[in-house]
Amino acid sequence: MDKEQLEKARKAIIALANRIKDFFRALEEKVKSITQSLNRYVSEYKVYKTNK
Repeated sequence: MDKEQLEKARKAIIALANRIKDFFRALEEKVKSITQSLNRYVSEYKVYKTNK
């Protein structure tokens, strides 16, 4: 491979790595959101069971 091909490959790998990072960042936000919702539902359920 010549220098130009190596540089193109390097840029493609960096772009792919950035997309993967963005994917996991978005996934982390979704997991946080789901966790917060579940915690809220569990808290409400505990209150409901206590008042029953």
